[in-house]
Amino acid sequence: MFKFALTSVIVLQCAFCLAETSDFNEARVTLPYKELKSLLDAANLGRTPDKAKSPVTSTLLSARYQLALQSGYAEGSVEIEAQSFSDEWTLIPLIDASAQIDRTEPADAQIVVRDGCYALVTNHAGKTKITIHFASPIASEGGAQSFEIPFAPAAIKTLNLSGLPEGQIARVPGGTAIASGKGITNYRLPKEQTVEVKIIPQPEPPEPPVPSHWKIETQALVHYGEGKLRYQAHVSVFAESGSGLDIDLILPVSARVLEIKGDDLQNWTAGKTLRINWKTRNLLSREFDLNYEIPQPATAGEWKLQAPRVAGGETSDALFAVAGEQGMEMRAAGGVPARLPRWLAQCASQQSVALVGPDGQLTVKWLPLVPTTCAGTVA
Repeated sequence: MFKFALTSVIVLQCAFCLAETSDFNEARVTLPYKELKSLLDAANLGRTPDKAKSPVTSTLLSARYQLALQSGYAEGSVEIEAQSFSDEWTLIPLIDASAQIDRTEPADAQIVVRDGCYALVTNHAGKTKITIHFASPIASEGGAQSFEIPFAPAAIKTLNLSGLPEGQIARVPGGTAIASGKGITNYRLPKEQTVEVKIIPQPEPPEPPVPSHWKIETQALVHYGEGKLRYQAHVSVFAESGSGLDIDLILPVSARVLEIKGDDLQNWTAGKTLRINWKTRNLLSREFDLNYEIPQPATAGEWKLQAPRVAGGETSDALFAVAGEQGMEMRAAGGVPARLPRWLAQCASQQSVALVGPDGQLTVKWLPLVPTTCAGTVA
């Protein structure tokens, strides 16, 4: 192939020489396609294709701040890892130019100010570590102090803060404290351009809760169906002292709690007792709805309705309104007050129920159901 290409090139050169010395300006050289392709391939042999350009010229991989609080200012450094993707001259923004810079490392790094930022000028592709030493003034207002961290457009940003005065804590809005110890706190910083660190007095620890001696009153609407008694109980609790932050209720062993709803409710857990926790201290009168269910065989006879009891307190007599299935006859022994509580009175007035007094005793009888046929219309 090489000999063929060399011979072809010599032939072409001879032709051009003859053209220069003779009147061959209108001459033509005709080659078969295969021979022309061979000449072109031989000419391009060893040529390196152009590399694809990076979609970005540079970026900041990380910015790690190390700051210590001094009297009136926060002093320290930020270690920046920058990446350039080109051997051409590139300007890489580092941090906001509002920072008061003392020095940079390495000392021969070409740092300039451009468009409100300190920037690195480089013509080398690859990673570069730059450390900038700076200080930020601390502002005081209303008993709180704050300072701003110069912004760096980095993917990873962290802050290592030390020197907090005794009894003070630091807050970084939008940031996350990830470690603390020996007077040093580490944070992940938010992506926002302005990162403000607030120095505030450490809040006093909350007083431990004081148990309350509760008195409980329960009224419940009960539905029977599918072998279960489902209780929709409205519970009122009262106390004369204590923090009023939690209460322990005792439910029947076979009871399953479905839902608890009420104002100021924080959470609840069901175990040997049902513990309910509230958010606000010193509220000693509360109301909440407690929904639970208890298995009940569909056998006729005496049924026992059961309401929650308070652990370590006083449990008042409960009242029940029971709605049964079709063909279910219910009778209570009595003891229902002439005037029902408002919540139970509203429930009882909206549907057909049997009222059951505090003993919870209910006699159930199943009536035979006679199938009926709709009469046809007479023409």
